[in-house]
Amino acid sequence: MTVAVRLRPRSKQVITTRIRLLRRHLAGRVARDMRRFFAVQSRRVTLRLIAHHALKVVLNPDELLPPEEDQLLSLALRPYLEQGLLSFADLAAQMVGGAGVEERGAGLQRLLDQAGDRIVGINDTTRNAVREALSEANAAGYNLYQTANGVAADGFSGISSLVEETYANRAEAIARTEMGWASQAASQAQWREMGVQQQEIIDGEDWDEPCSERNGTTVSIEEEIELNHPSCTVVSLPVVGEGE
Repeated sequence: MTVAVRLRPRSKQVITTRIRLLRRHLAGRVARDMRRFFAVQSRRVTLRLIAHHALKVVLNPDELLPPEEDQLLSLALRPYLEQGLLSFADLAAQMVGGAGVEERGAGLQRLLDQAGDRIVGINDTTRNAVREALSEANAAGYNLYQTANGVAADGFSGISSLVEETYANRAEAIARTEMGWASQAASQAQWREMGVQQQEIIDGEDWDEPCSERNGTTVSIEEEIELNHPSCTVVSLPVVGEGE
């Protein structure tokens, strides 16, 4: 007979705290570099805007954030995602009695490959915002200076500050979200490879209904546990089987 064996309350608290501290540590480093990245990216975008105007070329909004921006963001963010995935997979292995991760399994490698798609998605959000800003500037008849630097009287922030200020404010949210994803995805991938079939969700505060509703519930290891919001601290823990 096989029975479900859960971690003891004290162990749950220790492990949950350890996971959240690791997330917070990595997220802090990610946020710092993302703020720097968006500041420099805004200058690149402004220079491209000026160059197109000087050449009297009709501007395609996507040319302000060409594919090379995805490569640059990947260089900035991917190392943190890889470190996070490997660190959380190693911790997940230890939770079920393993010595850690010595080699990347197929599931973990797939997550490392997916990291690139997540990075592109961040720049796509920026591209959409730039596209909307250019459309607004064209409709209002703004000149190059106004398009780049904004028109305060109209509440138009300008392309330059759009990338740096708006998205610098997203740095912490991006960092927390990406490290939360890395934590959950790597843990589940590692547990699947080690034969774990169920996981217990640890999440929520009394005021946070979507999160508190799933707190303490047990679901299949195949169910992806998503963050309900950027600051979500959800953690899943393995429920292992023990023969009797």
